[in-house]
Amino acid sequence: MVSFWGLNLSRIDPNILAGAVHKMRVAKVRNAQLTTIQIARILRRVVDISHLRVLDIRDNESTRYVNPDLKRESLRILERFDFDDTWKCQHGKVFVCWLFYIILFIGSFYI
Repeated sequence: MVSFWGLNLSRIDPNILAGAVHKMRVAKVRNAQLTTIQIARILRRVVDISHLRVLDIRDNESTRYVNPDLKRESLRILERFDFDDTWKCQHGKVFVCWLFYIILFIGSFYI
């Protein structure tokens, strides 16, 4: 397991970071100030061959700008993928949050 919780990793080359993360089975890069490019590279490696099974990227503001299809595919592949705090789902908005995750997981649908 590798944990970079609370460290500023924004200046690390995205390819080097993605390579290091994917050699682990569990990676916690929560609140690490990751850039959109870094997150996208990590998730692209998930879609390719990777040892990674658990990824926690919560509290990285850039997560919301990453391609939703890439997040959806990573959700399908990883055993656990924590990124939910990024969208600030709160108790009073449970239905909206569930609807959002359904759309993220299965793609757009018609109501």
